[in-house]
Amino acid sequence: MSVHFTTLERGDLFWAELVLDPADIAYRSSGTARKIRNKVPLPRICIVLQKYTNCIGATYLATFDEALTLPPGLDRRMWYPFKPAESHGSYSSLAAQRNKKAQWASLRSVHYVYDQYVEKLGLRLPAASVDAIQRAMQTAHS
Repeated sequence: MSVHFTTLERGDLFWAELVLDPADIAYRSSGTARKIRNKVPLPRICIVLQKYTNCIGATYLATFDEALTLPPGLDRRMWYPFKPAESHGSYSSLAAQRNKKAQWASLRSVHYVYDQYVEKLGLRLPAASVDAIQRAMQTAHS
């Protein structure tokens, strides 16, 4: 459902096209990896972390082909797991999403989405999950 960004609330999930950091590439020879290296925006499910007057601060989710453990070569400090993905380090897996797929929230950076309209998924994370992601982002960068 396409909605104006001002109607989103903290924790809402939505689709956006983002330019991803090459350090977040899990499978170096994939077509997606090539697009990331070429700075091609890719559609990703995002989580609203913060609302601003003219944009949304968000992070995105990755599934890594539904892996239960983070693929080798990725910085474990930069990914927060959602069940059934396994907890790691100081990150306890957050409650599973409705689709029950292992997912990981990127902690690398806040993405600012300026699109007037976004595709809202009709799902909202609990405030405690959003708080945990934001705390982990701060810790990962300190």
